[in-house]
Amino acid sequence: LLDEIYQPLKLVQNGIRKKSPILIDTYSEDLLQKFNYVLVTDTAGMGKSTLSKKLFLEAIRSNKGVPIFIELRRLTKDYKILDLIFDELKVLDKDVDRKFVLDFIKKGGFIIFLDGYDEIALHEREEVTQDIHDFITKAHKNHFLLTSRPEPSLISFGKFQEFNIMPLVKEEAYSLIRKYDLG
Repeated sequence: LLDEIYQPLKLVQNGIRKKSPILIDTYSEDLLQKFNYVLVTDTAGMGKSTLSKKLFLEAIRSNKGVPIFIELRRLTKDYKILDLIFDELKVLDKDVDRKFVLDFIKKGGFIIFLDGYDEIALHEREEVTQDIHDFITKAHKNHFLLTSRPEPSLISFGKFQEFNIMPLVKEEAYSLIRKYDLG
């Protein structure tokens, strides 16, 4: 269904408006291979989660790495990124060797989508943010894409290159509405 309703979005690097926007309609070498750490910030409803899911599916289709999609709102101080990954892997095999998986992730080759930083519960945010930083430090040989609405605590992700979604032009907006009407 995502492929049927997805309206290709364009990203522009924050503060660098003179560069050509990056069109996200397939897996983007210009984005995830060029930048190891990508932060997509924008206001509500601009398509950050949809963009993440589209890139996740395109990474699978193009066999560019091993994608992992993490909805950050699911994390708490007691339920960390690795817990979520292991729980997802248990669906495939009940006996997941945690050390093996962590060692595998540390070697690289993964594309890790961290979706919805702004959706982390406020009373959990400090601990979850620390867990995210710890995970990124341990898994630094991978590519990361983090999405969020703009907020001051994102400054702690200083090595991430920040991008914004360009607003749809009139014809793109009409195209999106037509796609939803047909769905």
